[in-house]
Amino acid sequence: MKTNIDIKSAFIEALLTVVVIFGVAAATDKDDQIGRDQIALTDRYIVILDSATGEMWRRYPTSPQIKQINERP
Repeated sequence: MKTNIDIKSAFIEALLTVVVIFGVAAATDKDDQIGRDQIALTDRYIVILDSATGEMWRRYPTSPQIKQINERP
């Protein structure tokens, strides 16, 4: 039995397979963002800590601006 494989069809099938694999990999991302930001309150200001990067911001309750505490070089 002789089987002829169409190159164009094989290329399309391989391309669709790669797209499906990347789609499944993107949908099952393990990077969980729950609990990443921590908030601490003091009597003078509010501190927000990004636990993934270590960056901290400070905001005074009377001011609408947020100031970064530890700026990276």
